[in-house]
Amino acid sequence: MTFPTWTEQGGQDDLEWIAGEKLTNGLWKGTVVLAKHGKGTGQYNTHIYADGNAVSGLTATVQNNIRVISPQEVSLADSYYEIFVEGIASNVREIRFPTWTDYNWQDDLVNPWIISEKVNEMTWKIRIPFSNHNYETGSYITHIYAFDKYGNMEMLDGTSVNAKWGVEGNRSLLKPSFRNWTIYYTYLCGWEI
Repeated sequence: MTFPTWTEQGGQDDLEWIAGEKLTNGLWKGTVVLAKHGKGTGQYNTHIYADGNAVSGLTATVQNNIRVISPQEVSLADSYYEIFVEGIASNVREIRFPTWTDYNWQDDLVNPWIISEKVNEMTWKIRIPFSNHNYETGSYITHIYAFDKYGNMEMLDGTSVNAKWGVEGNRSLLKPSFRNWTIYYTYLCGWEI
């Protein structure tokens, strides 16, 4: 069983013949890794072949589904701020948020990168304490990395937050951004070869 797959954009310039995995009698799976197709969004086409003969086909629409929520500006009087990332795929094992300040660049980068907390099935968050960054004012830069259950690492996005001295900050100023990252599966039931 094979699952030739390509993106609609560019025709079959990214055609990949994916070997099927037999899960049980009559059930096959093809794993489409988006990175092998330039992580493109839009329509993906998959044909399904059994013993070299076309038996079926399908299309899947891949969308940007990751949203990063972070404040634009914070006050050091708050002691910390939080960043949330939503729309994380179920095959992600952990999310890490390496963070540093613009002042002296990555001299305050915490190693190993801090693992975030899983809020629910698709949302993760991290609390960035100013004490880890010498209570520096200015831009706090955060990159967001996902680690999947297969051991792969992928940078999802990044954000920056401006920290200043002052009274209680405003955590309600949100700056969302969107990115795409994951795989999808194609299943075929009822075929025995």
